[in-house]
Order: sequence, then structure tokens, then C-alpha cells
Amino acid sequence: MHVIPLSNLLVSGAFFLVMLVWAVIARTGWIALRTGRAQGPISRLHPLLGIATCIAYFTAALSTLAPDALDPDNSILGTYMVMANDLAGFAAVALFRHMAHYFEPGAPILRRRWLLLNYGSATIVSLIAMAGSTQPYDQSLGSRLYGGITYGYMALMFFLSIQGLRKNETSSWKTPFGATERPLRVVSSAAVVLLITVSGVVLTQSSDAKIFTAAWTMALFGALVAAPFAIRNLGAVLRDTLVALCFVGTGIAGAFLVYWETSFLPENERFWMQIFLGSVYGLLIAGAGLQACWALFDRIIFRRAHNKQGVLREALHALSPALGTQQCSVRALAALTHAFQLEGAGLIWRDGGAQTFGKFRIEKLEEIWPRGEAADALAKRTLAGGELTHLPEELRGPRNQAHVVGVVCVRGSRRLWGHILMRTDLVGSSFGSEELSAIEGFADQLGLLLDGADMLGRTLEVERSLAHAEKLSAIGELTARVAHEIRNPATAARSLAQQLVEEPDSPYQQEHTLIVESLDRIENQVALLLRYAKRDDPTLVSVDLAALTRRTAEELRPSLRSAGIELIVQSPAALSTKADAEKLRLVMVNLIENARDALADSEGTKEIRVAVSSALNKVSIEVTDTGPGVPAQDLDNLFESFFTTKETGTGLGLAISKRTIEAHGGEIRASQVPGSGLSFQIDLPMNSEEIYA
Repeated sequence: MHVIPLSNLLVSGAFFLVMLVWAVIARTGWIALRTGRAQGPISRLHPLLGIATCIAYFTAALSTLAPDALDPDNSILGTYMVMANDLAGFAAVALFRHMAHYFEPGAPILRRRWLLLNYGSATIVSLIAMAGSTQPYDQSLGSRLYGGITYGYMALMFFLSIQGLRKNETSSWKTPFGATERPLRVVSSAAVVLLITVSGVVLTQSSDAKIFTAAWTMALFGALVAAPFAIRNLGAVLRDTLVALCFVGTGIAGAFLVYWETSFLPENERFWMQIFLGSVYGLLIAGAGLQACWALFDRIIFRRAHNKQGVLREALHALSPALGTQQCSVRALAALTHAFQLEGAGLIWRDGGAQTFGKFRIEKLEEIWPRGEAADALAKRTLAGGELTHLPEELRGPRNQAHVVGVVCVRGSRRLWGHILMRTDLVGSSFGSEELSAIEGFADQLGLLLDGADMLGRTLEVERSLAHAEKLSAIGELTARVAHEIRNPATAARSLAQQLVEEPDSPYQQEHTLIVESLDRIENQVALLLRYAKRDDPTLVSVDLAALTRRTAEELRPSLRSAGIELIVQSPAALSTKADAEKLRLVMVNLIENARDALADSEGTKEIRVAVSSALNKVSIEVTDTGPGVPAQDLDNLFESFFTTKETGTGLGLAISKRTIEAHGGEIRASQVPGSGLSFQIDLPMNSEEIYA
């Protein structure tokens, strides 16, 4: 019985291990290409390089395992094995050189002359190598020349590949963590050149020790070249390699078991029993054993739930549109993080803002992430692993720093809601096609759920608006009746008080004057209530807004001056808009009087500034004071009916002003001025005659 030396077993095992890694690399590349997740020249060359390298190391492993049976000097099968090894090896070198050209972003498609030179030289060197393999190996000049040409060619091709990598400082072919891969690529490629050179020198010598040293060197060489490819899908490569090793190991153990169980049988029965038991063991290993091994290593390496689709489905069923878009998105991110054991996940909304769950700092990405239509065109499919290089250049650096390993579109039936970003470590950055399909299905269902939550929110908002409108309508009718009942006796009382004031000999002149002033205030409040209750549409005519502002300011200037307040007006000579002049004047009067009341108890500079300006197709009025302002939490409530910050206010002035401006097709808003008081800005449409003048 022939005994295989231990050194041959170890070298053959190393070759088989490298072969398995390259087989997994070829498989992942082929799956990505078949499913359409990978595009471009690199993705098309990726599986071809893996297959060629896998064949080269497979033939090398067999030749090392059975050196006598596959000796090219004594066996035609050995000659064919060496020829296949040479052909696959040089094809892999040419493919790697071809891929190196496309590492640079935006690299042009290579011309036929370059391709002919690249693959033609590989073919010529392969023919030289195959011709040399048919001759007996000795220490002659021819044998040395054969070794020098073949290994010199390999060293030259990898040197040219490294030169291409060094010129490319911004390579887009990166790991999910970007900067990790390029130093590894350059260092491993430089080591490859050294190893090939050493191997070429060693293999031109004949001693067995030197030959096995070269074999170990070539095994290390294959592992180093595989490193840049494996690190892009490190978790998947580890899992698949371990599964393959278990499968091979179990197969070998099964073969020994079958041999042992049938060793006692007669010679004529042993063969058929070995066939039968081998088939049974093979079916068991290929069926239940392979699946169990796959699930075990998937759980150990990725720590992910076995039934990920079920976990995500249950999480979606637990969500309700009544929670609102914000709560639905946060809970969905939590479910995704749990199912795939992510460090964190975030959702950047299409129209701005973000939600996060777990360990994820998304601020920098949120600042530069495209919005609106730019977000629609950003990524229309799921990007994971090496596919993240399809993101715009300005997003790659922050994406690498945040350790984002996947970007998923969340799209509803009518709109894009945003993008889910997933963060995890290097091992967990690999996603299989089934996992990506599960994530995409989850994102699609989330988009529909957000559609429902948004629609429900809009419906509730409309219901609240209708209820509020009905309430205001009822208040308006009641106000009109009360105002009418108050106005008539108040008018009669004021008329009598005015007559008493006009009597020269009245001993109560001062008291009568106070009564008239109080009744005037009642009249003003009643008029304000009637204005609020009366909802008539404005009559829009062409108005010189600049002139109207100056006239209104001059009417109020005396009373402001007596209160120690300076009124500053900044306006152009003329500025036209379509407006109801009287209603617009009342709005400006209300804003200026509110500013006056705010400055009444203020210390320091008392100043009201009114500025009129135009921009694009709108005109603006801005009223700013130097008063104390209002608390930040009250800014959103200033225009609500009956809300007031003044002790004697009714809370109707700004509500009427808002309604008036909106009836003009404009907008009014309030803001706190840093270090000063409040600022009210009114935007109105510019007169169309001026726009096209």
C-alpha cells in the first residue's frame, strides 16, 4: 500500500484550502452577477478570476497528493494536469491585470489592442510552460529558461497591476469600510511579487526541500491575492469556507467508515456494498448535514436570527399606522437591527431629518445626504458590500467613517420615503441574496405602512381642522350677537358722556373724559370682534405697497414718539402688489401697535423697524422691534385665535392678520431675533404686471 508523505498531505491541504477560498469568492461573484446586484467590468471578471485560480490550485493539490501517479515524466494524465495548471494560472494572472485597470473610478473601456496584448502574452507563455512540462525536468539551461520565463512573466504582470493600484489614490473598489482595503491591496500585491520571484528562483532548483518550500510559498501567494477579494465579503467567505471544509471532512470520514464497514466482506460483494453505503452517506451529508452545517456557522459567525423573514414579518404585523410615521420607522429599525444583529440602523428621510436606532452616529451623513429629487435618483435598488461604490463620491468618506454596510430604499406606492442605512462590523457586513431580498421586502412593506400612517395623519388633521373651523364658526356667530348687544348701549352711553365732557362748567370734567376713553376702548374691542366674525373676501386691486407702508407709519408716528419709540421705515420708491389696501393697512397697524405694547415696559433702545422689499416673484413687509420677545414655546401659538401674551389682549389681532394675509395668497410668520425682540414677516405675491415688465 502506497503511503503519502506527511509533507505532501500538508502542502496538498494548504492548496485545497486556498482553492476553497477562491471557490467561495467565485460563487459570491457569480451570484451577485446573476442577480443583477453587481454591475460593471470588475463584477464580470470577478467570477472568472475565481474559477481560473480555483482550477490552478485544485490541479496543484492533486499533483501534490499523488506525485507518482501524476508525474508528468511518467504519466500522460500528469502531463495534462500540469498543462491545465499552467493554463489556469496564467489566465488568472491576465484576468487580475485586466481587473486592476478598472479599479480606478471612471476608467475607460480597454481597446482590443490592449486586450490582445494582455491575453495573447498569457497564451504564449502558457504554450511555453506546457511545452516545458512535456520535457523531463533537469538542471539544463532549457529548464532554467522555462522557469525564468514563466515566473518572470507572473512577476511582471503583478508589478504592472501594482503600478495601476498606486496611481489610483481614490479607488472606488473598496470594502464596506473603504480605507481598510487599499493598504491591504498594495501590501499583499507587493508581497505577491516577492513571493513569485522567490518561487521562480526556488523552482529552478531540483531538491525536494526547495520544491516544497516553493509550494508553501505559492499557497501563501494564493491566500494573499485572495485577501482583497475575501475581505469585501469576509463573513460569507468564512462561513462558506468552513461549511466546505466540514463537508469535505465529513465526506472523507464517511469514506473511511464505508471502507472499514465493508473490509470483512468477500471480494465479490465488497464493491457493491461500498457503492450502496457510499450513496446513502452521500445523500445524508448532502441533505441534512449540509443544511445543518450551514445554519450552524451562519448563527456562529453572523449571530443572526435563523428565521429572519419571520422576525421581520412579525415586527411589521405589530406596527399600526396609528403610531405615526416617526414611531413606525423607529420600531422598524429596531426590528431590522435585532434580526440581522446590526450595531445600528438609521433612516434618512427624503425631505430632511433622520431616525436612528442602536449605535449609529448619522449626523454627518444627514447633513450631506441628498434631498428631494436628488434623493429619488440616488439609489433605486439595495446597495450592499462592494455595491456601495455606486454612491456619489462626496458620500463615500462619511459612509466609510460611519461603517455603513448597506443602503436600502424605503419606497411607498406613490413616493420615496427615504433610505435605511445599516451599520455593523467587518464580519457582519456580508449579506446573502436571500437576506437582501428579505431586507428589500421589509423596506417595501415599511413604505406601504408609512403611506398608511401618513394618510391616517392627514385624515386626522383634516378632521381636527374641520372641528376647529366649526368651533370658530360657532364662536364667530356668538361673538357677532354679543358684540351687537354690547355696541348699541355702549354707543348711547358714550354719546351722553361726550355731551357731559363738552359742558364747560361741569365739576366732573376729568371723570367724564375717563368714561369716554373707556367706552372708546370697548368700541374698539367690539369692532375687532365683528371683524373676526365677518369673513368677507378682500377686494384685490393694484396697490403701491411702499406708499401704503409710509402712510400707515406716518399715522402712527406721533403716538409712538410720545411713548419714546423711534419708528424707522425702509422702503423703495414704489412697489406694486395686488391687495385690499384697507385690510392690509389694518394688518400693519396691528403689528406696529403690538410692537409698541411690547416696548412699553422695555428698557434700553426702543425701536420699531418696518422694511419693504422684493425678491423673485414676491414682495415682503418685515416689522421688527427691540422688545423682550416671547418664549420659544409660544411662537407657534401666536396666530391662534384667543391666544395672547398680554394681560389686556383678546388674542384676535394676529389671528385676523393671518387670515387676511392668507386671503391675499400670502404668508405671515414670526421669529425671534437674536439679542432683540420679535420679527414678523409678510410675503405677498408680486403684481404680475411687474414680474413680466
